[in-house]
Amino acid sequence: MRAERAIADRAADATVVVASQEAAISERLCDHLLFLQTGRLFWCAPFESWRSRYRRIRVRDRVEATHELGELALITRRQGATMEVLLDDPAGSAEGRLRRAGARVDPMPLPLDELLLVVSA
Repeated sequence: MRAERAIADRAADATVVVASQEAAISERLCDHLLFLQTGRLFWCAPFESWRSRYRRIRVRDRVEATHELGELALITRRQGATMEVLLDDPAGSAEGRLRRAGARVDPMPLPLDELLLVVSA
């Protein structure tokens, strides 16, 4: 925790680059996330850009409408009468499409470490 405070103090006056496999620490300390995949830059953006592009939702009623999402749905997992969906939706259109089809859509938490595992697969 002391190291985190020192990094945060330095970052107030300068750009600090943190290389970490600890997603929770990165999320607390950093305002941008740079993701390398197989030695190449995959994406560099503020955390909020990641959060708006990648989302997890729970779909109830009309869960079959999730099949219409195509490539926007990275992962779908049926849980009884609901469907959990991990979205890669830069335009933010998936939830609206599902609601127009009569589905109820609820946002769900998506921890950064889980997101990075999915994106890197």
